[in-house]
This record gives sequence, C-alpha cells and structure tokens, in this order.
Amino acid sequence: MYSSRSNILIGFHGCDESARDQLLTKPNNVKISEKPFDWLGHGFYIWENNYDRALEWAKDKQERGKIKKASVIGVVFTLPKNPTLASWVFYKHKYCRYV
Repeated sequence: MYSSRSNILIGFHGCDESARDQLLTKPNNVKISEKPFDWLGHGFYIWENNYDRALEWAKDKQERGKIKKASVIGVVFTLPKNPTLASWVFYKHKYCRYV
C-alpha cells in the first residue's frame, strides 16, 4: 500500500505503574533518564512494536526492587526526517502521544 515506511510509529515503555499513570495524566512532564550508564544516551526509552519486551524489562526491574509494580504504556510517535539523539529531547515533547 505504501512505497515507503510511514512516519507514524508505535512503541511501548516499560515502567512502574505510578510512572505509567503520571504519563497518562501529565504527558508533558516526562522524566528523562540522565544516568551515566544509559547505553543509548540520555532519554526516554521505547520498545518499538514490542509490548512483551517492554513488560519483560519492567518485570526485571521489579524483581530487582527498582520499581514496585511493573507496567507498560503505549506511545504513538513520529520522528523527524533525519533524527539525531540531540534533537529527540525537544522532538518528543512535541510529537509523542501516550495511549
């Protein structure tokens, strides 16, 4: 149907249930991870088209005592034509919608 990939993407963010609820009620107050060991840099991590992997990641954090109750939130988002990690922080505030 399409000759190229759509610019609309669906992803899933594994997190604590309280973080999920916060994203639903206050979507413009996203907490950005800025830990020195973030393997892809500072940001908000999403598993593209993979609810199960996001839940697995959250359950692992729960088992290690890092979060209380594993949960997942869906994210519908777009990317700029030529995204960079530096542009993503601004871009996500403008173009992410949580479902």
